[in-house]
Amino acid sequence: MGIIAKQGIKNSVSIYLGFLIGGIYTILLVPKVFEQNPEEWGLARLLVSIAMLIVPWVQFSIPNTVIKFYSRFSKEKIGKFIFAVYFWLTVLIIVSLVIVISLKNIILTENANSLLSENYLLIIPLFLGYILFEVFSAFSRVHFKSVLPVFLKEFIFRIYVLTLILAYYFRYLTFDRFIFFYAFSYAFIFLIIGFDYFLSFKQKLKIDFNFLFSKEMKPIYRYAFFLLLSTGAAMIVLNIDNVMINKFLSLSDIAIYSVWFYLATTISVPLRSINGIAAPVISKCFTDNDTKTIKSIYKKSSITPLIISILIFFILWYNVDLIKLYFGDTFGKNEHILLFIAIGNLVNVASGVNGTIITLSEYYKSDIVFQILLVGFIIITNLIFIPHFQIEGVAIATALSLILINVIRLIFVSVKLKMQPFSKQTVILLVFSTGIFLLSMLFGPSENVWNHIIYTMFFSVLYLSFVYFVKISEDINSVIDKFLFRKKK
Repeated sequence: MGIIAKQGIKNSVSIYLGFLIGGIYTILLVPKVFEQNPEEWGLARLLVSIAMLIVPWVQFSIPNTVIKFYSRFSKEKIGKFIFAVYFWLTVLIIVSLVIVISLKNIILTENANSLLSENYLLIIPLFLGYILFEVFSAFSRVHFKSVLPVFLKEFIFRIYVLTLILAYYFRYLTFDRFIFFYAFSYAFIFLIIGFDYFLSFKQKLKIDFNFLFSKEMKPIYRYAFFLLLSTGAAMIVLNIDNVMINKFLSLSDIAIYSVWFYLATTISVPLRSINGIAAPVISKCFTDNDTKTIKSIYKKSSITPLIISILIFFILWYNVDLIKLYFGDTFGKNEHILLFIAIGNLVNVASGVNGTIITLSEYYKSDIVFQILLVGFIIITNLIFIPHFQIEGVAIATALSLILINVIRLIFVSVKLKMQPFSKQTVILLVFSTGIFLLSMLFGPSENVWNHIIYTMFFSVLYLSFVYFVKISEDINSVIDKFLFRKKK
């Protein structure tokens, strides 16, 4: 089993544990803790969205730049490259602090929500903590040490948030203190990974200001600039929904949307676990001109996660009535948010690591055009759908944007790089999955909870058995065989 498979499995464990913890507080606790004041959780999510809109312009693609170019420097020059990263990161942080503080009165209009106005400056620790964590995460990943960054971001981060929500629920924290400590969540995990990095690698800086403007840095700056536009547009796509909900609806609607949205994003977890370790390997393959390995990763990054994602979607949608019942009157509405976002995520998972391949290839500039077009598309569709469908309109716009960007990327990678992620196994999987889904509708939904559980287990086992015996994925069969062998032994 290769390094991607080994670390991918470990990352999957961290991500699924993280989603379990995230599910506990987002799905089980938030609808109960914030039932009377959903606008409070809406504020927490809005602050994160605003911070994430700022992130790309401050970090200037430094994490992706580290992953792409780190392996190209010799031992003699790597210290200079690390100095350049720290230097520009410091400059960008100082400039961003000045801009964010000075523009407070301009960004917050007279009609701004009072909760947002009172807590506006808390976006600073949010975006700074996130940026610093991502930079040191990139340094760890180029040393093929992706397990700790994923563990911190997916698991420890959510344990931290869970602790805060419980402390607020049991009145150990007032809301003001809750939102304050919430804003320092990314700073908390940054301190841990920063300490581990300096303890593990102990690389010395080589201060050389002439190196900042050397010929070797020019292609790096060009890459960072063009990728900045791409990642900036991507962040707008990912976070514009909460900003637009706040603009046209309310903080309470953000809270409701975020709960259903979180449920739907569990579908994309299998792809995320692969992406973390695949990026540096793909980067090295491009450096070595090893297209065969890239094609193999591309196909496996599609079929294997898709098998798991389809199963998760079936379990969620088959039991959506039970989910609505638990969420209650405040959060139990608008279940079609789950459906629309889930469809968009299924397309995203099926498309594999197409975005990573483009951004690490010589065609990385092309993704900028795709992302900019996507920003305009999602803003326009939100403006069209929100007046007619309220927060479900936001979900429709988000799903359409996910489908559009992935279709464009699939076509581009196929034409320019002569590779695509699909195979006959993909067709077989989709046909059988559709049949299972239609068959399950004959046996539900039911008002009896036990019937839901029994039918869910039955169709899940039927689905996985088909996947195994038809050998849809070598990786899935390998994991199952290993598990069965150990049990037998």
